[in-house]
Amino acid sequence: MNAAHGHGPDALRLADPLLDEDTVEPVRDQAELKTAFDYFGYLAAECNVSFVYCGPGSREIVNEARRGKRPGPAGGGSGGIPTLAVQPLPYSTDDYELFHEVIKAFDQGLRLYQHTPGGLLSLAAHLHRRTGGYMKPLSHLICQSAQEAIETGIEAITSELLDNQLVGAFEEDAILQI
Repeated sequence: MNAAHGHGPDALRLADPLLDEDTVEPVRDQAELKTAFDYFGYLAAECNVSFVYCGPGSREIVNEARRGKRPGPAGGGSGGIPTLAVQPLPYSTDDYELFHEVIKAFDQGLRLYQHTPGGLLSLAAHLHRRTGGYMKPLSHLICQSAQEAIETGIEAITSELLDNQLVGAFEEDAILQI
């Protein structure tokens, strides 16, 4: 968190109430893991935020860290933290609304001098082709393109600029097929 946003739990109230943590890593010291998740629980209660844990093995890591913190399901069962399998967003001529809404949200967040509001939407098919509709590569592709747009002085995201980024699907890249 930078100085412009302040520090401590009150500063988190300014942010989006959903925190996506996609780098849950195995921790060898169970006491350290318990302390971390106790703190996440504190932040969730104090700041009214939700945490999303994802990545390989995250279900087991989170369940182990939170063991004993939640009541088990009635009648037995596996219990633990519920998980959600995230599928890529679809994009076709008859199924594009959701992907367009996501692109519009990214578009509204762009602060490039030469960006035309709604301009990113014209690149929706290109963005989907590059990322397969997965959010993480989509976010990285747009962010890296915006950074390059600033660094080069173009100040707008174009299909050429998107193609310069090493993010997204590379099935058609002859160099990577070797």
